[in-house]
Amino acid sequence: MTPTSQEYYQNISDKDNNSLGLIWDDVNTHDDVVVNNEMYCIVNRPVKMIIGSRDVIHDVGLVYFRQKMDAVPGTPTTLWFTPKFTTEEMKRTEQPRF
Repeated sequence: MTPTSQEYYQNISDKDNNSLGLIWDDVNTHDDVVVNNEMYCIVNRPVKMIIGSRDVIHDVGLVYFRQKMDAVPGTPTTLWFTPKFTTEEMKRTEQPRF
């Protein structure tokens, strides 16, 4: 079992760039990645997204993977996917707006 990182709600701070309230002294938080807009993935390598929210329900949608997950305040949810194609490969398919 993989150790999980520690979070504490009083550490949440936009000013200190700690939107999840991570405890930076915990070695398990050093590989946690917070992505706001873009994410780059490696083909054929599984990706695990742990989705959370501080305030209201949010929606994370991966249209080309046909997946959607809601982020619920106080309840981390997990979404797994494995990219099979690069962006360039997808652009060469019959997806006109990719």
